[in-house]
Amino acid sequence: VAVGLLAALKPQLGILLPVIFAIATIGGTGIHLLGINLPAAETAIAFSILAFGIMLALKNTPNFLWIALGAALAGIFHGYAYGEAIIGAEMSPLLSYLTGFALIQIGVASVVCLSAQFVLKNVPENPNLYLRFAGFTICGIGAAFLSSVVLA
Repeated sequence: VAVGLLAALKPQLGILLPVIFAIATIGGTGIHLLGINLPAAETAIAFSILAFGIMLALKNTPNFLWIALGAALAGIFHGYAYGEAIIGAEMSPLLSYLTGFALIQIGVASVVCLSAQFVLKNVPENPNLYLRFAGFTICGIGAAFLSSVVLA
C-alpha cells in the first residue's frame, strides 16, 4: 500500500516503483532459498514501513532515486520473510508462489496508486494533505511493528 501511495507522488513513472518492489521481493525470497542469512529481517521490515510513512508525510516529496532505493531494500527484506513460507517446496509450486505474490503486489500497489492519483487530481483543497495523513498513519503502523520486534 505504501509503495502505491509513494508511486502516486511520481505519476510520470507509472507503476515502476511497484515493479521495483516486486522484483526485489523475488530477489529477497531467492536470498532466503539460497540459505543466505539476512540478520534482523523483521527489524528492517519495520524500519522500512516507518521510512515509507515518513517519506509520505514529508511536505516535499523525496527524489525518486531515494524512494526507489528504499523500495528495493524493503522488497529484499519483505521477500526474505516471504521465503520462510516456501522452504522445501518443489520448483513448480515455488514458481507459482513467486509469480502470484509478485503480481498481487503490483496489482495492489497499482490500484492504490491510481486511487491516490484520482484523489490528488480531484480534491480541490490541499490534495497532498491526504497522502501526508496516510503517511502519518503508516508511520504509526511502522512504529507499532518496530516496538513489537524490539520488545519481543
